[in-house]
Amino acid sequence: MLSVAKRQARDAIAHEFILDDIVSAEIPTWDVCFLTYTLSFIRAEERISLLSRIKSASASKSLFFFADKVKYEYPSIMNTIRARHLLFKYSQGIKAVDAETKTRSLRSVMAPWAFQEYIDAIESAGWKDPQIIQADTAFFGIVVFVN
Repeated sequence: MLSVAKRQARDAIAHEFILDDIVSAEIPTWDVCFLTYTLSFIRAEERISLLSRIKSASASKSLFFFADKVKYEYPSIMNTIRARHLLFKYSQGIKAVDAETKTRSLRSVMAPWAFQEYIDAIESAGWKDPQIIQADTAFFGIVVFVN
């Protein structure tokens, strides 16, 4: 993924790609930060600390975009969402065995929170006034402006 991002990056935009363990890496000062589909792969007890470190590295005027997978408290809802996602993958030409293997492997490493748990963690880390910019049955996006 990093090699694809490097190939597609525009030279006119200042950027830096860092390949490191996000939990322990030094986070440089940033103006715009995208944390997409990452937090649900971080151990729950390390999430607020990571969000706090990211917040501490923000420039005085910055934009933080966060998106992740949502866990629902009712297994029937999660099962319906998973079934719809598999059907989507099949419609894209992905073989059933490949889609189901990936789903099983993700379940062993991915631990998404309920929507309100993410909001509470973002606010506990010092972010103010997170704004929901996208939400559907399984994913959501939040933006925070730092002045």
